[in-house]
Amino acid sequence: MEKHLNFKSIGPICIASENNILCEALFEYLGKRNFENIGIAGSEKETINFLCANTSSILIISSSLLDSTIFQTMDALKKIRSDFKVILLSNDVEILRYYSEGKNNLVKGLLSNHESMSDLYYCIMEVAYGLDYQSNHVKRLLQTKNSLVKENLLFISYFNKIKELTKREMEIFIALSTSLSTKNIAEKLYISPATVNNHKASITCKLSLRGKNQLLSLALWYRTTIIKSA
Repeated sequence: MEKHLNFKSIGPICIASENNILCEALFEYLGKRNFENIGIAGSEKETINFLCANTSSILIISSSLLDSTIFQTMDALKKIRSDFKVILLSNDVEILRYYSEGKNNLVKGLLSNHESMSDLYYCIMEVAYGLDYQSNHVKRLLQTKNSLVKENLLFISYFNKIKELTKREMEIFIALSTSLSTKNIAEKLYISPATVNNHKASITCKLSLRGKNQLLSLALWYRTTIIKSA
């Protein structure tokens, strides 16, 4: 649905980023869209100065400035004013997750650093209307991270069971993580392929796994997460 806002009613817009090219590109784009009173800031101090000089602002800010992190900057800004709205640009999933959970009521829009100018424009209009906005790219980043977290929690739940495997089962379990075939595992451990398959079945049963694919995924996770960090 097209928004019919008077651009002057949106108020001043501040673009805060240490990336001069990004600032200039946004400044030029917003100017062409007839937004007025656009400011550029490269540091926390410059951002604060702009917000102190202008009321009812929208702040478009990247997740890091020259002299502070986004968390430090937001804390500093909250102490000065609370009547402006923030659109945050970041590819950091943890930062996006933190602000997507509403832990700072100033942040109304979340965009990645790879959005199109039209996405930014739409976000500004939504935020100006008092709505919260997350781009589709941000939503995908958060969903992907959530899936990885759930997968890790699932695999971690198997950890104590893995420690109960016999020495031979553990050798085969680790060999599976390197994508060795049953024949190759048998040759490496000087046992028959049938014995390898019996051990694989025993491991699957002991770990309460649903089949071969889950066994291979868990073995790979164990090698890349547990063994690598040991």
